[in-house]
Amino acid sequence: MPLIRKNYTLSSYSNNSWIIEIFGQHFIINQDSKKLLDILSVSENYDEAVLKFNSSFNDNLNKENFLELVKNIFSKIPIFETDSEDMESNKNFIKFQKPIIKSKLAAELIYPFMVLFNKKIFWIFFVLLSIIATIIIITTPFSLLSKESFLWTLLLYTPTVLLHELGHIAACKKYTGKNGDIGVGIYFIFPVFYSDVSAVWHATKEERVIVNLSGIYMQLLSMLIFITMFFVLKNNLFLQMAYILAIYSFVQLIPFVRSDGYWLLSDVSSTPNLQDRSNGIVMTLLKSPINILKNLTPKNIFILLYGLFNTFILTYFIFTQIVFKWREIINFPFLILDIVKKIFAFEFSQIQFSPTIITTIVFIMIIYNFVKKITISIKKKFST
Repeated sequence: MPLIRKNYTLSSYSNNSWIIEIFGQHFIINQDSKKLLDILSVSENYDEAVLKFNSSFNDNLNKENFLELVKNIFSKIPIFETDSEDMESNKNFIKFQKPIIKSKLAAELIYPFMVLFNKKIFWIFFVLLSIIATIIIITTPFSLLSKESFLWTLLLYTPTVLLHELGHIAACKKYTGKNGDIGVGIYFIFPVFYSDVSAVWHATKEERVIVNLSGIYMQLLSMLIFITMFFVLKNNLFLQMAYILAIYSFVQLIPFVRSDGYWLLSDVSSTPNLQDRSNGIVMTLLKSPINILKNLTPKNIFILLYGLFNTFILTYFIFTQIVFKWREIINFPFLILDIVKKIFAFEFSQIQFSPTIITTIVFIMIIYNFVKKITISIKKKFST
């Protein structure tokens, strides 16, 4: 009888690491752990596994020490028959997820777009569309932007967000043969679409990069349609939509929140959990700077710089909000109440969004999460 489960998928992630997928969860293991996994998968009992391990690793472990080693290495990976499916739950930054398009229907919807994700076609189109987006941003005067209502803008923009997620699904299906659901959830307090592209772990680095950029790619194609409609119909609303999509596409590349740019940087650098790892290395630097500086590798230098820059941006943002935007922060509850009243009164044309509302929301959520972490930390200290 095999020592471990057979229902897992193993794929190369980088030169010396592998991805193991089991129960829909993904774990990174190094080359030595992969060799150990291979030994366990072909061994009928632990006596046989110990002999193969000692031969492969030029070691002299007894059965008891070998069992302890195996349990330590795979303590968080449910590869044994006795392990439960939920022994290691994934943290998800999108809360209250609700699928709205199941994977089978999503696979049918993306069929017409699959040709767009041929690698050569993708890169040529993506570069050209990025150039067009830059030109639109630079050359569009604010005076030409439409003064149409919030409702019209929302009605035209929402389908492009769905196309964004279909783009991720299409690229994932193209390169892995698998795709998940499309759904809605809450990120911070914002309602968002999401797409399950967890199968992308099994793709090559270039393919993962394309999957990361594919949502932006689809919205840039939408931008091209809107700018064409503007030149044909001379309606400034279409120019406004093209402008919004051009701006949003570049905003999505900012790697300091969990948007497409963050996952792109994570995959380009082969650094899973980039934000958590960068926060951890910055905290370690603050606690024991000499030790961390002595053991810096090129990879850790990158993670440290990312973490330091991220910390600087966050600190600067909080400082400027408190000093210069304190009135907007105080008035925020009354603004939200006013918007809710107008929505229930169907007075959509009366809804006016100040440019500062998004930064105010982000500030409030940052402070909320900070207070939440401190509260949890205090509770843990008193409970021990």
